[in-house]
Amino acid sequence: MNSYLRFNQKDGSCISVAINFDENSQHLIKTAVSLCRATKAKLRLVHSCEVWTYHAPYSGGFLPIADLMQIANFEEVRKAESRLRELAETVAEDVVVETKLLNGKAAKALIADAVANDVRLILVGAPGLLKKFVPTGFSTTLGLLANATVPVLAIPYGTELNFAQTDLGILVCDSLSGSDQTLVEAAMNFAGALSGSVIHAHINGLGRDQLEAMINMAAASGYTALNPETSVDDLIQAHNEVLERRMGERVRDMAPRLRKAGGKYAARVVSGGVEEQLDKLLATAASEAKIVAFGQHQTLHRKPFSLGRLPYRAMLRQDRPLLIIPTAK
Repeated sequence: MNSYLRFNQKDGSCISVAINFDENSQHLIKTAVSLCRATKAKLRLVHSCEVWTYHAPYSGGFLPIADLMQIANFEEVRKAESRLRELAETVAEDVVVETKLLNGKAAKALIADAVANDVRLILVGAPGLLKKFVPTGFSTTLGLLANATVPVLAIPYGTELNFAQTDLGILVCDSLSGSDQTLVEAAMNFAGALSGSVIHAHINGLGRDQLEAMINMAAASGYTALNPETSVDDLIQAHNEVLERRMGERVRDMAPRLRKAGGKYAARVVSGGVEEQLDKLLATAASEAKIVAFGQHQTLHRKPFSLGRLPYRAMLRQDRPLLIIPTAK
């Protein structure tokens, strides 16, 4: 089993919070503090300043006005360090907290810092998607979701999770690919550490209309191996039963450990369009699943989408934190 989302007080593991000093920072910190209390991890507040460098034509050559901007850059760094300290002072004394000011593109700098400091989870805000433009900070969120080498928990703006009070439920969207085995194991680790529950879900993208069309094409070509009395619904049910068995095999050893830790496990297989069925799963599990989890991918978003290749924008929900698990190293 992989080590993602395993927390150990003795080894100094920590939870990192990406801070951009907006009004949502306090919500993120409160969520992180409750998670640190539950897992005994350290809290790490991180902000990245990108120092500007620029060259402009001057007297037949180039004038590096980074020199002229040095004072402005210094002031930005000074203010950021001060604000990080102020935020750290708001954290209760029972949680160990540290701050770090980074330099560079935020997502890249945060990932490098996480790798260097045994960060087990990065918390970042997930701005709401607007119709006309992408909000400030969304590029950092997407950069972390697609490229981080540690798990990332994206929290919708204005949302707080209290892990001391919340019966944590994770809806794990398993594509049944080899890489998503890491997703399942990490989600089970997380739920086990918090005595939470896992709803292990798979969406069979082979819907009724597609299967019916395939049967008609096979019949037209003279294919005779299929029992003519077998209905489309019978085939879908049989296919889903096979998928459920595969899901059971993936968690054969993990599910008993989760239950022993006080958690719960359930499996669900549904058929149809991925985005439509995901909406239905989230609606029916609204009271159970506080977090939705997917495996990481870096593919072009071309339809038809599959569960393991759904665009990150479609994964992000305004009412539900999103947990992304990288593939195993």
